[in-house]
Amino acid sequence: MPPPPRAAPPLGRGLLPVPRFADLRVLGQLARTYILCEGGGELVIVDQHAAAERITLTRLLKDPRAALGGAQRLLTPRLCELGPARAQVIGAHAEALGDAGLDVALLGGGTVAVHGVPAPLARRDLAMLLADVADDLLAGGPGHLPRGILDHVLATLACHTSVRANETLDERSMRGIVEELDGVDHAVCAHGRPVAIRIDVAELERRFHRT
Repeated sequence: MPPPPRAAPPLGRGLLPVPRFADLRVLGQLARTYILCEGGGELVIVDQHAAAERITLTRLLKDPRAALGGAQRLLTPRLCELGPARAQVIGAHAEALGDAGLDVALLGGGTVAVHGVPAPLARRDLAMLLADVADDLLAGGPGHLPRGILDHVLATLACHTSVRANETLDERSMRGIVEELDGVDHAVCAHGRPVAIRIDVAELERRFHRT
């Protein structure tokens, strides 16, 4: 479950030392989690999951069904044991989940039946996904999102359908993530984490005792 939302303070003069993410030069990947870039004489470190999650959420907010590729009906309903509290909140928001392509039904007790899922989620751990959705709703979710319950659901779906940490990316994939950030509204965030930080030469010189 992602940490509670928190506002990320602006770093340095702004998010980037150059006008656009596309102006950055991708250097490589660190720890299979961070995309290292250079621009304007500074190092920019992009969190690949936070960035991909932000990109996915932007698409989902515009058109959930189109972004998720439509619902896929399951031949056999998948039963998810969530516990009474989680199951009840999922059942209470079944309509919003349906708008996001998740066809669910409360069976009683702590069990939820999943009858349909968006295609990208078909091979995911649905019990874990629904547990995260339920926990987000029970906790109030990312409260800065303006459009209600559906946004709470979409924020969790964005997390589960995006590039993860500890995932090896080739240069094309890294470049794609970095460039797509230019089309993202950075005021809209799934869980409040920054997508990038920057380190200027002055900071490097201080760390290497060159000043």
